[in-house]
Amino acid sequence: MKRGDLDYQLSDQGISFFKWKDNRSAHFLLNYHGNDTCNFRRRLKDGTKIDVTAPIVVKDYNGHMGGIDKADILHAIYDRDRKSKKWWHRLFFAMLEMAYINSYIAYVEVHREKMSSLEYKRCITKGLLAKSKPQPKRKGRPKSNGDEQNFVQKREEKEICLFLMMVV
Repeated sequence: MKRGDLDYQLSDQGISFFKWKDNRSAHFLLNYHGNDTCNFRRRLKDGTKIDVTAPIVVKDYNGHMGGIDKADILHAIYDRDRKSKKWWHRLFFAMLEMAYINSYIAYVEVHREKMSSLEYKRCITKGLLAKSKPQPKRKGRPKSNGDEQNFVQKREEKEICLFLMMVV
């Protein structure tokens, strides 16, 4: 196959399989698009541009993958892959980082404000710390909640330590 060649097969259930040659072969399995194709320009290594025929799914993918690339770049800048003995710690922090990146992208889209992701993370941290109030330290003995029942028990016999008897 040469660059721009396309091979596809359709199933009876409406599932399409595409094999398309660009720099390498790309495979697509989908049920949304049919066997439609489109032309778009691709740049070669030497800088020249050529028209290439491709499945319409390639155009849709390239049009919507910008957000994914942006999130991957932001994740790679301040990656916090912490080692942990508990497997769920890494999963928790990865999800927390993903939520932070998504909120940063949404914030920049809405406010159209130039702010680095590190500045945004600092603002979030300051906001969370400002909302929480420090617990006041209590002086003295902690209060009993009333559930404990302590009674003095009377001892009938006094026991003498054997070690003390030997010394005396």
